[in-house]
Amino acid sequence: MTSREPWSSVVNQPASTLVDLLGMASVEITSRDDLAAVADLLPAGADIFVGFLPSDDHRRNAAIARELRGSGLNPVAHVPVRQFARIADLDDYLARLSGEARVERVLGIAGDLFAPRGPLGSTIQLIESGLLQKYGIATIEFAGYPEGHPYLGEQAAFEILSAKVAAARAGGLRVGAVSQFCFSATPIEAWLRKLPVHGLDIDLRIGVAGPANPISLVKFALRCGVGDSLSVMQRNAARVTRLAVDAAPDEVVFDVARMLTALPASRVKCFHFFPFGGLAKTARWIHSAIRRAETIAVP
Repeated sequence: MTSREPWSSVVNQPASTLVDLLGMASVEITSRDDLAAVADLLPAGADIFVGFLPSDDHRRNAAIARELRGSGLNPVAHVPVRQFARIADLDDYLARLSGEARVERVLGIAGDLFAPRGPLGSTIQLIESGLLQKYGIATIEFAGYPEGHPYLGEQAAFEILSAKVAAARAGGLRVGAVSQFCFSATPIEAWLRKLPVHGLDIDLRIGVAGPANPISLVKFALRCGVGDSLSVMQRNAARVTRLAVDAAPDEVVFDVARMLTALPASRVKCFHFFPFGGLAKTARWIHSAIRRAETIAVP
């Protein structure tokens, strides 16, 4: 979204929080993204999540992870268990990720399929298979839904996340979660306050949509099940479109930084950007935002 106030008004502790949240930010990419020049815009060692589309080939995705590692970035691979028709293919994917790209962290998801193509249908089954541990995968992250899961009620979503975390820890893995993107800090704060109630003390990444055409953002939000905060984007969409500019996430990152200063026990580590307007555009915005935040942060 467009910023409702200048960067210069974000001072003291919120600005320092912004530096940390942006400096450690992770970015989501797909096999269709152009990786050229992105490494020069993002901090060295930044976590880059390699998405896995239903039409993807696991060998290609492993090669992308290898390319990212060679560029000085840290690949974090999506593992959509329902998309693998054979255990042998999943084994080969993890072997390539570990051996070729030195991947030690993955995002475990069921995948964009209602029915599994093969024997595994859940991330818990993936954990219990021992394949992650076999290839030295030390950390698994899961998806979190501040505005609700598209197909689950709130209680069920928390129970399933709790079960995944328990299975991962029982399997000797470290855990974390990546939230779905929101256009407002309000549902994020509510979700963060509910996590401890459900016994979820885990590292967190807060999802944010990168700068993009506002109409495109609304379409992605509807597709991904974004809830109440979508109204914030819809209110701004017509105005921003008339100005022929992208909707940038300044406002939501400001508000999250402010909110986190009042939640000192939060396990939020960084932002996680979904580049719906293009990878290079998001990388440039992050690069610029880090520089701006550094100029206003108190040493």
